[in-house]
Amino acid sequence: MPQLLYRHGAGERVDTATFEARVNHGVEWVLRHWILLASGWAALIVLGAVVTPLLAAGGYDTASWLLYKAYRVLCPQRPSHSWFIEGHKMGFEQRDTAMFAAAALAGPLYLVLRRFGFRGLPGRLVLLLQAPILVDVFSQVFGLRDSDGFWRTLTGTISVWAIAGWLYPKLDADFRVASEKLRELRERGGTQPAQTLDATVSD
Repeated sequence: MPQLLYRHGAGERVDTATFEARVNHGVEWVLRHWILLASGWAALIVLGAVVTPLLAAGGYDTASWLLYKAYRVLCPQRPSHSWFIEGHKMGFEQRDTAMFAAAALAGPLYLVLRRFGFRGLPGRLVLLLQAPILVDVFSQVFGLRDSDGFWRTLTGTISVWAIAGWLYPKLDADFRVASEKLRELRERGGTQPAQTLDATVSD
């Protein structure tokens, strides 16, 4: 039964098949570019953490305060665990900086490795590579040692790259299959006949 899906403009005729095709095309684009989107998202998080102290140094107190509050969701922002820019701490701590930066670089790195036949890290190796970050964190929690920016950066990077090395090939394969199915559906023009609706909108 025909249903009005959306209104786009005065006098325009909207059909459900076209709407569905546009949605599928959008999803297909996301599935084909998910690596770029994931890396871009992580890069924006890092950029925001860098901009935060720059805003504080520039006297933009309200903007920097809002960003500090937003990044507080990710970590406690301890000065002793943070990098400083222009005399102000970054939006999040050293380990978080490393992990999000590693996530931003994981996509391009995977694309390079994929060209050489990389098929992913085995799960047991990924678990083993989580040991450094666990040791670094819990040895501090129990007062056995003090860590520093180098070890927080190194262990955070290893942890993220190991997870990405296991997860990205799996997601890549699954998303390729889903994207191909959507492409085939789009080329066939959908599975349902077009249902044209009048969507005249009066201002």
